[in-house]
Amino acid sequence: MTKRLNVLQHQLHTLISHTLQIQKQLLNPLRLIPSSFLPPRFIVVTFIIED
Repeated sequence: MTKRLNVLQHQLHTLISHTLQIQKQLLNPLRLIPSSFLPPRFIVVTFIIED
């Protein structure tokens, strides 16, 4: 159970890292897309995890 949870957390962290990387690379042309594309909750979770 714990191992499974760790794997899940790692996958989530990897996903968020990739998402943030992509957003940084595409920030200028796609600045308005993430706010409409992603639910606010996901963005909040992203900031909390990155913090």
